[in-house]
Amino acid sequence: MNSKGVIFSSDLELFSRVINRIRFPLIVLVVMIHSGGALAESPVLFALDRIMSELLPSCAVPTFFLISGYLYFIGVDALNREIYVKKMKRRVWSLLIPYLLWNSLALLPLLLKNSIALGDVKFSYLWEYRMIETVSPLGFVTLSCYPIDGPLWYVRDLIVYSFFSPVIYFFIKRAKFIFLLILAIVFFFKIWPPIFLHPNGFVFFSLGALFALCKITPLVESKYCGASLFCAFIICLFLQILCPNLYISTAYKLCSVFFAVNMFALVEKRIQKKPSKFLLSSVFFVFALHQIEIVDKIKFYLPRFFGDSLVSLITCYVLTPVLTIACCLIIFVVMQNVSPRVTKILNGR
Repeated sequence: MNSKGVIFSSDLELFSRVINRIRFPLIVLVVMIHSGGALAESPVLFALDRIMSELLPSCAVPTFFLISGYLYFIGVDALNREIYVKKMKRRVWSLLIPYLLWNSLALLPLLLKNSIALGDVKFSYLWEYRMIETVSPLGFVTLSCYPIDGPLWYVRDLIVYSFFSPVIYFFIKRAKFIFLLILAIVFFFKIWPPIFLHPNGFVFFSLGALFALCKITPLVESKYCGASLFCAFIICLFLQILCPNLYISTAYKLCSVFFAVNMFALVEKRIQKKPSKFLLSSVFFVFALHQIEIVDKIKFYLPRFFGDSLVSLITCYVLTPVLTIACCLIIFVVMQNVSPRVTKILNGR
């Protein structure tokens, strides 16, 4: 499809392959985010941490939301009661049950270390164990709430957006442009109620839904659009490094998500070999497990082994996500051999 004026591609088959290709690299980026923050106060280490654990990986979770919204609505011509109930039943097993199990597992180390007394455990920890408040330039408060297993805030929000998918469907079908305006206002001005759901998740899940229902993809159609996207990404990246603020950060996040999926579309076109089935099957497991003691323990002990020189700390920083992912994959393999049924449930399958 190369009609003049078309920006986004309708090659649904290519995008489905891109989704498979990009999933494990996105998990690597998520682990990189959580591998940062433990470096000494040095300009070199601070710059490394800022770029490799904050800027470059920041597209990971929004891209997951975009893909989730797309996959939820792709092939849906009419979201009737039967289809909705069928989809929600699937998400009980793929999202809700793994969410409850992983958060319960994440609670165990805290109880064993006496970080939390059993009598002090609250039901609300399932969706709000830790909370960060941010205030937009317009004065609106955004709450970033994390469950006990911190990364699973993505799954929590996805459960809620899936539940309210008929509302998203209605607005896209009946008031598309008004809905796009709402998304733009929420995204750029952070006008959002002070609830545990994050606005970026809503925006990118809804964008994925919009692409699916319009039967197009986030992949740009022409080389000119691709070059423009690349330039926009580089400009936003440099602005975010040199003079960061909320609006530059927001523009950068949007550009980085579209740049990531289009970059992997180029990779998919040039690489004939399919992504590893083993790595694809481990994506959710690594995502849910890595912050349960593993990444923090590795960040704590590595500098004690290598020392605190600049080269040693850089080595530790590079090794942290590698060792974290390796540990998670080893546990995944052991679990698959010892208890494949339990592993399947934990993996949402």
